[in-house]
This record gives sequence, structure tokens and C-alpha cells, in this order.
Amino acid sequence: MPEQTWSPDPATPVVEYRTGRWAFIGGLALFVLFGLAAVFPDVGNPSGSSRAKNLDPAAGSILFGAVALSGLMFMVGSVPRVHRFVVDHRGLWWRAGRKSDLIAWEEVRAVRGQEPRSPVKDDPNSKPVRSALVFTPRTAISRPATAHW
Repeated sequence: MPEQTWSPDPATPVVEYRTGRWAFIGGLALFVLFGLAAVFPDVGNPSGSSRAKNLDPAAGSILFGAVALSGLMFMVGSVPRVHRFVVDHRGLWWRAGRKSDLIAWEEVRAVRGQEPRSPVKDDPNSKPVRSALVFTPRTAISRPATAHW
């Protein structure tokens, strides 16, 4: 019987984390804006004595097309993904799309948490701290663990 790769208890709270949403939107904006400028180079012809008047429309199309293609590649490389985490008595369950895995507690050497904190009001260099949970796995070759929390 194959081992189950996702937590079977539906009552266990699930933490979801989404990645790549704003990078995807930025790549889409690059692709659409510069793609339109590459496809329609004659829209908004320069008037009078502009240096852009002497620019060949084909050269502008090639330039804007290259920027649009880089936006497309950036968009494809940053497709939004949802990661789900569940912690139960067996360990940490991780799932991203069709991939899932269990990190058993026997495989974890240390766990460190970080509480969220807003920036200090009087300090202009202060930055907000995001919440985090860091797991340090055991390795085959391990040295003594010294944790400074």
C-alpha cells in the first residue's frame, strides 16, 4: 500500500503561501504595453522637429518586441504558485500543486520561529519583520548544533 503524501485529517489548520503574483503581473504589463507598441509602431507619430521622426518604424518594432518578449519570459518564469503547510503529530506536511512531501519530526534538528513586528516609529531606518518559521533538517554529516535564538 503506497504511503499517503498529504495529511489525512481535514480538521487540521492549513497555512497557505502564494508566490510570484506581483512578478507575474509586472511581466504581463511589460508584455502587453510593449507588445502593443511593437505591433502598432505608427500610432502617435512624432510631430514637427523631433529626433524620433527620423527613426524607422521597423527598428522601433524590433526594440519594443524584444522588451515585450522579455516581459513574456519573465511572466512565464514567475507563474503564481500556492504552497500549503500543515503541522501534525507526524511532522510538517508540504504541498505545492501536485507535489507533496512529509518532513517527519525525526528528520528535523531545530525549529525557530519569528514573530511579526512593525517598524519602530522614531527610527527612520527600522524595517518591519515578517513572521517566519525556520526548520533545520538533520544531515548525514552533522556537527554539534549551536543555536542562538
